[in-house]
Amino acid sequence: MTEPAQARPGLRLWALIGPELRVPVWPLLALSAVAGLANTAILAVLGTVGQSGSEPALRNLVILLAAIAVYAGCQIHVARVTAMEVEGVLSRLRLGLLEKLSRTDLATFERLGRARLVASLSGDVQSISASAVPIVSAAQAALQLLFAVIYLFMLSKLAFVLGTIGVTLAAVAYIRRLKVMGAKLALSAGKDQEALEGIEDALRGAGQVKQNSARSAALRDHVAALSTRAATARREAQEGIGSMTLFGQMMFFLLLGMMVWVLPAWGLAGPTVAKAAMVLLFVLGAIGSLLQGVTTVAIAETAAARLLDLRAELARLPPEPPPRDAPPPPFESLQLRHVVYRHAGEGDAPGFGIGPIDLDLRRGEIVFLSGGNGAGKSTLIKVLAGLYPAQGGVVALNGTDLPPGDVSLRRVMAVVHSDFHLAARLWGVPPSEAPRVRLLLRELGLDAKVTLRDGAFSTVDLSVGQRKRLALIVALLERRPVLVLDEFAADQDPDFRRRFYREILPAMKADGLTVLAVTHDDDHFDACDRRLVMEDGVLRPA
Repeated sequence: MTEPAQARPGLRLWALIGPELRVPVWPLLALSAVAGLANTAILAVLGTVGQSGSEPALRNLVILLAAIAVYAGCQIHVARVTAMEVEGVLSRLRLGLLEKLSRTDLATFERLGRARLVASLSGDVQSISASAVPIVSAAQAALQLLFAVIYLFMLSKLAFVLGTIGVTLAAVAYIRRLKVMGAKLALSAGKDQEALEGIEDALRGAGQVKQNSARSAALRDHVAALSTRAATARREAQEGIGSMTLFGQMMFFLLLGMMVWVLPAWGLAGPTVAKAAMVLLFVLGAIGSLLQGVTTVAIAETAAARLLDLRAELARLPPEPPPRDAPPPPFESLQLRHVVYRHAGEGDAPGFGIGPIDLDLRRGEIVFLSGGNGAGKSTLIKVLAGLYPAQGGVVALNGTDLPPGDVSLRRVMAVVHSDFHLAARLWGVPPSEAPRVRLLLRELGLDAKVTLRDGAFSTVDLSVGQRKRLALIVALLERRPVLVLDEFAADQDPDFRRRFYREILPAMKADGLTVLAVTHDDDHFDACDRRLVMEDGVLRPA
């Protein structure tokens, strides 16, 4: 589906939801109109109570019960279908965004930021989901209001004129203030996202934050300030909405008073005044539902705008080639010739880059990579793994040059990153691999702490070094010919570190596995076939 043009304010929610609906809107509107007519029939029947003799009372009761049944049936059906459709649209939207993210290179994913993605895919989707029922109720209230006004016109043209003036004044005042409230809600959402980034820093770096009281205080004050500004914007918006709702109610109370005193002064009979007052009381309730729906729309509009922006931003990005399900090709060699990659900088300033890089990896060899912090090791690993596309130079696999943007390297390499994420469940691993998982748990000294249960590790609540070993097991289960380890041994205990260099790495080499390991354990440098050093984005032999 092509991305729609910039949606006008007030129409963003429909631009997001409308094109994805699989059920026509008109039948739902027709049922809502029938519910509105049934509601008006209820008003008309109730207005005749006490004015008829005993003979037509039974007929009125039958009409009343039939109107109530029709009204309830239509309302329930519309609410059920709407909830089902909206939830289906949001599910497809979320899955579609996740699909686009999966086809986006890692650098773009990092630039978008985890906090923004979580806020959109979770918070914004939930906001729109929660708005479905109130918005439908508001639409139904609008139709009920229309039929009630028509009924009021049939009762008294003067009552209709007074009611129309009151409704118009209240609506104009409400809508004008609603624009201001929408801006405040958008501001509070932006501040919430910034606060979420700070909260994520506090949670992901809990150890470092607790270790340094100054850092902890600064981060806490930063998050508190952002949270306070967001809360202030939301409070002002909610207070404004509350005052507008109160204003509307007062307008209708005044209008009701005018009906009671003005209509008799114009010679209208008591029963007509009573009916008009009853209609206005009903109108007051319908407008309350309508105003609540309009407020909900304002909140959902802000969420829809962010989702539309994210979808449009992802749509403008060139997609990666689709992944191949075929097994990795037999690996013989990987060459990087004059490869360069540079991160996006701030403004016009150039970002950090690596290269030109020349590197040869051959089947069955162990290569160590060293270098200081910020030298470019992690960037090089991501280029090697096909996560960052080379921006210059040539990447050749088994002597064949890969076209720009080709992601074949991902089928060749398994990586344990320094900032790895470990899931308890072994996603994509068939049950037939269970014996190998248990064997690897035993070989890596984890069988006393972790077991395999229904395709998942029994626990991942382990030390950092032990969790890295589990991540290594997950990488080995991919059965890729090249294994890249980023500072794997740094958090291991001395005994396992020695086993890793003196037993595990040689066993991998004997199995024909190519290993590229980032390490600074100089007392084990003799365990490799070659050692390379990264300095200021440039790779050289040690």
